Amino acid sequence: MKSLASYLVPPRFEDPEQYRQAYWLNRYLLAFDATMMLLLVLIRPLSRFSGFEQTAALLGLVCLFSLGLVCTGLVYFGRIRLAAWLLCAVSFAIITGLMCVFEGIRSSSVVGYFVIVSAVSLFIRGQAPLLFMVLNVSALTLVYMLEQNGIVVSSFGTRSTIDDLVILSAGLVLNTLLLRQLIEGLSTGVADAHCAADALQVANEELKQSQALLKQLHHELEARVAARTAELQIANAQLQHEVGERKRTEEAMQQAQKRESLGLMASAIAHDFNNLLVAMLAQNNLAMRKLPPHEAAREHLQKAVLAAEQAADLTRQMLAYAGGSQLEMEPVNLNRLIEKNIHLFRAAIAKHVLLHTDLAAELPLIEADRSQLQQVIMNLILNGAEAVAPPSGDVWVTTGLQTLTTADAPYWHWTGSALPPGEYVFLTVHDNGVGMTPEIRSRIFDPFFTTKEDGQGLGLASVLGIVRDHRGGLQVESQLGQGTTFRLVFPKSQRAETAVIPHQTAAPSNAADLCILVIDDEAPVREAVTDIMALHGVEVMTAVNGQEGVATFARYKDEIRLVLLDMSMPGMNGLDTLIQLRQVDPTVRIILSSGYAQQQIAPEVKVNGLTGFLPKPYDVNTLVSKVWHYLSPSPQD
Repeated sequence: MKSLASYLVPPRFEDPEQYRQAYWLNRYLLAFDATMMLLLVLIRPLSRFSGFEQTAALLGLVCLFSLGLVCTGLVYFGRIRLAAWLLCAVSFAIITGLMCVFEGIRSSSVVGYFVIVSAVSLFIRGQAPLLFMVLNVSALTLVYMLEQNGIVVSSFGTRSTIDDLVILSAGLVLNTLLLRQLIEGLSTGVADAHCAADALQVANEELKQSQALLKQLHHELEARVAARTAELQIANAQLQHEVGERKRTEEAMQQAQKRESLGLMASAIAHDFNNLLVAMLAQNNLAMRKLPPHEAAREHLQKAVLAAEQAADLTRQMLAYAGGSQLEMEPVNLNRLIEKNIHLFRAAIAKHVLLHTDLAAELPLIEADRSQLQQVIMNLILNGAEAVAPPSGDVWVTTGLQTLTTADAPYWHWTGSALPPGEYVFLTVHDNGVGMTPEIRSRIFDPFFTTKEDGQGLGLASVLGIVRDHRGGLQVESQLGQGTTFRLVFPKSQRAETAVIPHQTAAPSNAADLCILVIDDEAPVREAVTDIMALHGVEVMTAVNGQEGVATFARYKDEIRLVLLDMSMPGMNGLDTLIQLRQVDPTVRIILSSGYAQQQIAPEVKVNGLTGFLPKPYDVNTLVSKVWHYLSPSPQD
């Protein structure tokens, strides 16, 4: 029974549509077989058929029943369309035959046409229902014509009329059209439902994907927010650092601008002072030479000369701050310079201060002016010693080698120019004195600023100018109660250390026959040179500016052996005057004189045997020695 029940119920197919059709066709066939069995049971006791008609009816019903079972088996194996086609085609043939045997178009077999159309409409679809409708109508018409011709004999005693044919044909047509429309509507609805279900399933999948994507985006957003927050924190820290750097840079620029302004003022003042000091030193020296050895006035003149020399030292410090001092650059061993002058440094500081040195071994040479560098070290040591209060204190001098990078901005904060990356020789002077406040530290390099009662305020200013002239760097660290540290760096020299041997020049034998031309806009300078050279019998011509000097030289070029030329004059300056003098006589010997550095006032002028340099202020001996040197037959600097 279970096997029979499982056979009568189709299995479940993977395709939902195939399973649906198999399920309903199976139900249809079961109902069809049940009807055939019922007709077989009722046909003998209830029908009036007998003889051939009864045999034909039984045979037809048995064939239809067998056909139903065969189609049920086909449905079980998934051959749904084949089962439907087979049921409709064979049923059409059997029913048409039964109509011819029995009552014609009035036979109950006609109902089978409606059953065939229903099966076709339900399980075959397409144009097949219309095809079977045409076949059914054609079969009815054929049987009607056979009945009218007496080939088919009806047992009702009357023949079928055309009305019967029309009614049955119309019923078949309407039944076919209605079933087809209903089934197509149901199919469309089912298809729409399937599409909606598919769309809903797709939407559901998309919703799940959207939820997963939204969740992923949420996590990514949280990660991005966290990363962005970290970036903003880093950016904020960098911004604060940049703001601090910009503030420090602006302060450095303001300091540099202030130092530049002060430097220009100090340079101009020093230049004017130098011209006056030339006259003061020269005239005082001349006055002392003319006085008898035991004259009481000599002591006063000596004091005046000493005061003028001190004023000259002040102007040199002012020029050092302004970067306009006279430099004689040469390779210098910083350790050897400190060791050679350590006794002078110790003698210059107070007794309660101990001076210590820590000098690095095998220190490279630096390009420096020995006297200027010695002045720097002395000023820093004195500054540190004066910051140490009794009863005792210490000052340390340290040297070494250091590598600088572009990030080492503090070393050029004070000098106002960046240092190229590389190796530098450093010098530190540290004291354990009282230290400085930030306000005082920001002004220590200003000229004439001092915290000492008897200070002049030029010591550290000159240190800054000398370091700047040496293309070095400077750093200051100081706190109240913890002392002060000055750290200087200088670029290494690529040359070997050389010894400088000064030369002395004797007066020429024909000094009384010589003539020199002095071109200077300062009358005291012209007068001082004239008076000094007059003591040695040298004739001096003077000119107050470059134009007059060139004209005078052109007129007396055969007599003038030497020109003393000031480089800073209004109108035609010293360089233009020198060029025009060379155009008049390319071999003329010229001594350039200025309170500025030789490297600054004439970098494009080669100082050789025909062109020399005499820095202001100068005394009598310096001037005379320089003049004798360039009046010699073959002078060499």
